Amino acid sequence: MLFTFAYFAAFTLIAYLAFSGMFRSLRSLNRIQPKQPQAKVVPHPELLDRDGRPISEPLLVVNFVEPPDEVRRRLEEIYNKSQDAPER
Repeated sequence: MLFTFAYFAAFTLIAYLAFSGMFRSLRSLNRIQPKQPQAKVVPHPELLDRDGRPISEPLLVVNFVEPPDEVRRRLEEIYNKSQDAPER
C-alpha cells in the first residue's frame, strides 16, 4: 500500500511538472514579439567579384542525379557480376 501511494505521488508530481512546463512554453510562443529588423541578404562569396559586386557571367549547373531506372539497371549489373550473386 505504501509503494502504491509513493508511486502515485511520484507520477502526479512528474505529470504536473511536465504539463506546467508544456503550458509555460506554449504561452511564451503565443506572446507577440516585437518585429526584428530584416537581415540584409548577402549572396554567397563565390557569386561576387573582387569588388564585391554580383558576377554577371553564366554559371555552370551540374546535376548528378540519374533517372531511377538507370540507377537500378547499373546496380543490378554490379550485383550480377559479383561472386556473391546467386546462380540464375
